[in-house]
Amino acid sequence: AATIGSITIPWIKRSNASGETAATVLGGNAGIGAVFPFSGAFFLLLAAPTVVGDLSSNDVILTAFVAAFWFLATRVIAAFVMIRARSVGAMDAADIQPLRRTVKAGWSSFTVLVAIAIPILATNGASGEAVTERIGTEAADTIPVLFWLPAAMLIPGLIVGRRLLPKSGRAWWEFLGGVSPKLGLVAATMIAAFSASEVISNLGLGEQLAPLLEQLGDVPAVLAVTIVGALIIVVAGPLSTTGTIAAVGGVGYAALTAVGVAPAAAYAAVLIWGASESASPPGAAPLYVAAGIAEVNPAKTFKPVIMYYLIPTFLLGVLMAVGIAWVP
Repeated sequence: AATIGSITIPWIKRSNASGETAATVLGGNAGIGAVFPFSGAFFLLLAAPTVVGDLSSNDVILTAFVAAFWFLATRVIAAFVMIRARSVGAMDAADIQPLRRTVKAGWSSFTVLVAIAIPILATNGASGEAVTERIGTEAADTIPVLFWLPAAMLIPGLIVGRRLLPKSGRAWWEFLGGVSPKLGLVAATMIAAFSASEVISNLGLGEQLAPLLEQLGDVPAVLAVTIVGALIIVVAGPLSTTGTIAAVGGVGYAALTAVGVAPAAAYAAVLIWGASESASPPGAAPLYVAAGIAEVNPAKTFKPVIMYYLIPTFLLGVLMAVGIAWVP
């Protein structure tokens, strides 16, 4: 939301769309990445004790890709409906330029996006292992990638955009005065959301819900699927996607397979429901990030993000579990 939103929210607002619409689109779409292989949620669910004996990574790679494209299709439909309902116009003609002219004028801006690869490579795969071996596990875990990503964008951004920075102390004071109210609103709300997530996780929400989910074996399959989906989406409200999968992903999968849902379909449905985090106010951090960029009150995005994104996400997971939305 932070990376793409800083680029696309201005585009959306120049298409006769409100800041609320722009923030809703960015916040609602922020969870898609959790469904595509090879996200943290993908591997976390695969490692759940109830899943390990049924599925391997090779079994669900194609499943997750198909589920992610179903997920993406619901977002495209939401965009179409939103354009019609909110009278969003075409892209500004100034934003549609020949590729050669665009690259010549703005090639230096690509360094900001390329810089994102640095913290990702430093914390994942063989390159991440090499960094950990060099600086030690404790040092590598000290500052999370969530911090390094914006830092990696900020440094080259300051270099590329240095000519646009304030030139005097007074100009800096005015600039910071305009930014501070947004920072106060967004930062305070995000801190509260993350704190609530940690508290709920520490209270053992997953362990408390497990007995309830385990008793669904005797109810009709459609009803069991609906209950599991609703519970996972409720949990995803205050928790992150990975937190949700860790808390109830394994027991949710077991409950679905116990009522006859195919293992691959159960795996896909749980991933989809868990990825509703970004569209589950009031604990959805991406909404606050997007609202800060769009300069709108985050609360104004709650109702539309539920209508356009959260409800379709719930229904998509149900359709996958009952076999209507096909996954391999």
